Amino acid sequence: MCEDMSSLMDNITGRNGDRLFEAVIRTLISTQLPVEELRIGCELENTFQPGWSDRSWHQLNLDKLQTIAIDTVPLDTEHHDCATRMCLAVIKKVQKTVQNITLRRGWSLHWADFEWPPELPSLRSIRLENVYLHAEASADAIGLSTRLNKLVLDKCHSADWRTIFDAVRCKPTSFDFECFDIRNHRLSSWTFNIKDKTVVGATAVFGQKLLQRHLYLYLMEGEEWTEYLEAWFTPPEV
Repeated sequence: MCEDMSSLMDNITGRNGDRLFEAVIRTLISTQLPVEELRIGCELENTFQPGWSDRSWHQLNLDKLQTIAIDTVPLDTEHHDCATRMCLAVIKKVQKTVQNITLRRGWSLHWADFEWPPELPSLRSIRLENVYLHAEASADAIGLSTRLNKLVLDKCHSADWRTIFDAVRCKPTSFDFECFDIRNHRLSSWTFNIKDKTVVGATAVFGQKLLQRHLYLYLMEGEEWTEYLEAWFTPPEV
């Protein structure tokens, strides 16, 4: 479960998983050993109930935490929300030191809001799955995270993707940006890789490939925001 007590991992499901998970957490709390890498991949029945994370996570020694990866796969909405709150609570505690963040939420009927911490000065990479992104907050976080060099969005939703794209456009050309199954009020599934240049030189491009070409040229070549992009990414009318 722990490697040199600096990495915490849990891949056990069900009731026994809850007990073992809590036992490891409480051991780390009692010893106050520093956790440098926190990776949790679990389906737990009770651990993420409201309040549990508030009592326990704040007692962990996370002063040296650099990597946090949480795969939350509880199957009901209440547990989804609690797991997401737990992850955000940990991120906020280590926002000055964390370098790599992965938050994968299991499939749900709704997207949970991802609340960006006010400061992520050391952040280098972030991967988010099945969360709702508030455009202005996301763009601000991308811009203020000056060391950020990789952003992966998987099955995420936003009402205003252009604002997020504009923040990516301001990053250096070496910036790594990938989207998988992106959703908005017009797109049910769309994928994009900023490193994929094949669509730029292709002679016959239609549908999603054409959309990828327009966005690539906007982000990487400094071209204008086209009517084609506007048609697909215009925010919904309030």
